Amino acid sequence: DILIKDKEILMNGFSSVGDSTNTFLNLFNDQHTKPSTVASLLPGNTAGFINIGFKDYKTIFRRYKLQLKKQAKLDMLENKLKAISDSFNINAEQTLTGWINSEMGTAVTNNLSLSEEENVYAYFKTSSPGQAEISLSILSKSNVMYFNGITIHLIEYPSLLPLLFGNLFPDSKKYYFAVVGDYVVFGRSVNAMTAFLSSYTSKNTLSASTTFQNFKNYIAGTSNIWVYSDLTQIIRHISALLVPGDKQKYPISHAIRSAKLVSAEFSLENKLFYTSICIAN
Repeated sequence: DILIKDKEILMNGFSSVGDSTNTFLNLFNDQHTKPSTVASLLPGNTAGFINIGFKDYKTIFRRYKLQLKKQAKLDMLENKLKAISDSFNINAEQTLTGWINSEMGTAVTNNLSLSEEENVYAYFKTSSPGQAEISLSILSKSNVMYFNGITIHLIEYPSLLPLLFGNLFPDSKKYYFAVVGDYVVFGRSVNAMTAFLSSYTSKNTLSASTTFQNFKNYIAGTSNIWVYSDLTQIIRHISALLVPGDKQKYPISHAIRSAKLVSAEFSLENKLFYTSICIAN
């Protein structure tokens, strides 16, 4: 279903896979989500983010482990969790995931004072910010600093996030984290965290962004997966991926290269992902 307006193209349809036993599709069965509040968290200079929504993370994580087992990758996760449990005398799985609630994701900002790696963040929503901070602080050897009323902690555990949550999440030798409102935010340096917290405490967030407000007009915000891209900041990096080289002269190619934003969302319904994509220029 394609709806063409004066300055917008909206495409709706379904995506499916032939064999869902070897994909992550089944993780989202019956995992209806609530409206996201991540716009009140992420900085106004966010170039893009991928948000994953769910109802119950315990169910998601249990299904994730079953998926890893099918791919012969579960032993690595369980061995790491056991090592953490033994080192800190805790239940590592409960300590590291028990506080997660309703959404998680990664975001890329466009901050010229930070390196490419420092511009990448991970975030997790929690229903108990205090408990989340206490749980994660068990792994934290030190509090790095106190910034604008918020404590920045340091966890020196390499590759912790991709190990627990998959390769969508940033890899790092060490992680800095802070509890920000109803979210736990991870960054790769003190400078990255202070830049993030400065935007949050000054209310310079995506909720005040005109581009994001336009984006919200074309997305439900209650899908299992949704993707936001501010194309004025990153179009050169992704235009080649969206349109193959032999089709660069097509009208759709011009529409993409002149676009201001692309929105996409995927919601699992009856074993199919309902797919909605909008390009606005």
